[in-house]
Amino acid sequence: ERLRITSAGKVGIGTSSPDATAILDVSSTTAGFLPPRMSTAERDAIGGGAPQEGLILYNVTTDKLQVYSAGAWVNLH
Repeated sequence: ERLRITSAGKVGIGTSSPDATAILDVSSTTAGFLPPRMSTAERDAIGGGAPQEGLILYNVTTDKLQVYSAGAWVNLH
């Protein structure tokens, strides 16, 4: 088993028992998490309005991991 969705709606990838405090629990000792990758123009075209607070992506134009916070995109590194 590589993926589990519990009756409570918790998703585990690489684990058969997702942590109760997380909606998504990704476990691996051989690979990392790869967020969506897009240009600034593609990022700015997301959805039909302001993105949801906390949305995370990798901006390939700026080579920065970004999060949408307090109405603006913020670089995480």
